[in-house]
Amino acid sequence: MPNSIVSDIILIMKKYLENIIRKLLFKDFFEIELTGSEKATAEESISDKYTSGLFSSILLGLLSFPTVLFIDVSILVSVLIPITMVSGTAWFAVSLVNIKKKFESFGNDLTKDLFRSFCTSLIMLSLIAFASLNIGFLSPIITAIFQNLDFGRLLPRPAKGGARLRQGF
Repeated sequence: MPNSIVSDIILIMKKYLENIIRKLLFKDFFEIELTGSEKATAEESISDKYTSGLFSSILLGLLSFPTVLFIDVSILVSVLIPITMVSGTAWFAVSLVNIKKKFESFGNDLTKDLFRSFCTSLIMLSLIAFASLNIGFLSPIITAIFQNLDFGRLLPRPAKGGARLRQGF
């Protein structure tokens, strides 16, 4: 029962995101006179590629936000910027026009993964920018979290006799 509630909530959120994508990003595109197959291809791309890729990227970004708050972000930024640039450029450059019909499924998966990689990296960079610009607001929250955490409970305890073994080396 709880799994069906969670999956229903996820489905509602995906449909809401899909409506936003259709009405904001692709509004002008669908005003063009399209054939039935062109419209079906566009509809499939929106629901399969863009909605699912953007939804999972937003979810991954939200899950990674605590990491952004608690680690040195300079390393993270130096890794994310090249990933964003390369995956964004590759996603833009990969054209399915040149892919043969037998590789169409692979091409669709490739562009979906590149889009997801680009969006996830971009969302994480945006969260880093948000956190660094709002440090005055976030600093008391981070301090309160650190003060209330009992790191002794979180860290694994050494095995029995482990301390004696380490002293011998």
